[in-house]
Amino acid sequence: MRTALAVLALLFLSSSAKADPLNINDFPVFFINGNPVWIPIQATSSTVSSTFLPSLGTDVYLITYPFADGNGAVFMDLTDGEFGNIQFTAPVTSVTFDWTTESIFTAIFEGPGGSLGTFQSNQSIGSDTFSAADIVGIDWLTTSFGGIISIQDTPGTTTPAPEPATWLLLGLGLACVLTLSLRRSLPKQA
Repeated sequence: MRTALAVLALLFLSSSAKADPLNINDFPVFFINGNPVWIPIQATSSTVSSTFLPSLGTDVYLITYPFADGNGAVFMDLTDGEFGNIQFTAPVTSVTFDWTTESIFTAIFEGPGGSLGTFQSNQSIGSDTFSAADIVGIDWLTTSFGGIISIQDTPGTTTPAPEPATWLLLGLGLACVLTLSLRRSLPKQA
């Protein structure tokens, strides 16, 4: 009986964790009209589209990409620099990222209720880690060309809620154990 309860508790409280390993040495870079656009190495594919914006007098390019734990986008015009967004499929608790820029790089970490914190650097290339509960996305921007070139995340530790059928089976099992123990403890009638 103790073994069965221990197994049940282990199954109930267990959760899985994974991370996307990255290789910074081979990050993808696009050249649009001679200007570099970076996307993280773990991107599994990419789509490039462009739109002419009369208010800017230039084309604006959009590069979208999926990766194992979510998806991202990079927006670029040829005059003001680049900005992008990364959204995680499920909340994460830690993000290690590498970036490159020709000027200033800024990253804003988003949670379900808004901003969790900001990172800013004027180094041309670097790496940093940001940790917080329930990171759901990153908004980033540069004042020139650059961007996030790699990212590694640590999924949040959520305990899955049992389904109603699980509770029903648990209740029936406890009722059977209680019934058997009551039958043993009651005196037998002759």
